[in-house]
Amino acid sequence: HGPFLINDNFASIIYNQYSWNQKANVVYIESPAQVGFSYTDGKAPTWNDDLVAKLNAKAIREFFNVWTEFAGRDTYISGESYAGIYVPTSSTSKYCILVRLHSTNDKDPVKVNLKGFAVGNGCTDPLECEFQNDYGPFLMQLFRDYGYITQEKFEESTRSAGTRGSPLPGVPGHSPR
Repeated sequence: HGPFLINDNFASIIYNQYSWNQKANVVYIESPAQVGFSYTDGKAPTWNDDLVAKLNAKAIREFFNVWTEFAGRDTYISGESYAGIYVPTSSTSKYCILVRLHSTNDKDPVKVNLKGFAVGNGCTDPLECEFQNDYGPFLMQLFRDYGYITQEKFEESTRSAGTRGSPLPGVPGHSPR
């Protein structure tokens, strides 16, 4: 994506002549806080899709407030994985309507020319993506499905974890084999 690449032997960086920044600008928003490389002061709220949509919309609004030279340009919101939930909710929610109409002080309109959104390999239903109270059973199912552990080890691990056998009971394709 960016202007540089790491060369084949990882010894140096080289200029990327095909970088997206030749024709477009890309802003990355990692959300919610405390995922990936993002952080907080340790007082993160309990996240839900509505709160994440609100804060993503606020981040977009603040971006255009600070870098006004980008206001009015075609804007696309994209993401992958659980962004299959976050991108549509951030793009179409009541909070995004505020992004289109108002700036931080609600006196100065900020134009966000939202042309569309895209999701790659996205979660489309929270039930299909949630870990049913615990990441452990999901991880064990993943290990089993990829052949890292046997069915016997999977069953042993889910028994020892309590009553949470299958991470996604009742979801087709997500029950123990």
